[in-house]
Amino acid sequence: MRICQLTSNHDFRPLHLPRVLAGDETARINHQFFSGPAAIGGKWTPPEVCHLQPPSNSSAHCCEPCGVLDEHGTIQESQLPAGDFPHCWGLNFGVLGQRAFHVLKELIAPYVEFLPLVSHDGDFTAFKVLRFVDALDLQKSKIDWVPQRKQDNVTPRIVREVKRFVFDEKLLVNEIIFRIPQLSTGIKVFVTEAFMQVVKAHNLTGFRFTQVWPPEDQQEVFMRKRLRKHK
Repeated sequence: MRICQLTSNHDFRPLHLPRVLAGDETARINHQFFSGPAAIGGKWTPPEVCHLQPPSNSSAHCCEPCGVLDEHGTIQESQLPAGDFPHCWGLNFGVLGQRAFHVLKELIAPYVEFLPLVSHDGDFTAFKVLRFVDALDLQKSKIDWVPQRKQDNVTPRIVREVKRFVFDEKLLVNEIIFRIPQLSTGIKVFVTEAFMQVVKAHNLTGFRFTQVWPPEDQQEVFMRKRLRKHK
């Protein structure tokens, strides 16, 4: 069994929230809606999202022209190819393009809540993972705990970061996509081989799978990062 953290591949064109949802409002949406396993559909107002546009066209869209600069100071995000799983700056939810949604809908529907988005740049659907599995081995994992103000057996300990994941494999045999209660306020989403195989079989783009368990060989990780850097 292999467990990977799911993130978007930044080699593909991201989405952005409009300016009206920037700052405190974005933080409120993410904190109020993303944390915990509760469904939020009844409280959800679909926000507008858009692709980054080249500076010359930015006035026709809702987003500020911002992105990664090359050595000449030119915005490059707008030149990236569109993917099926775009990162959305300012939103802590996964976002599926139309093709990815149709491919993955039946597979992940029992474990997530789909949330509509508004966009003039395509059909996009956000999703919140509702499935929590308490499969992290707290004794064997390497965890950075938030210091407790008082030492007792009543106050729950809070995880600041998991530096090395060790999972109880038997609890994950039938899982597809999940989160863990120790990181309920974070944005870490995990997937199993079943999810990754479907993505690969349909040649979906924009997905990045970072193996967290079992630990990868460090030399292999180093070489892969090096190859990616020089592409």
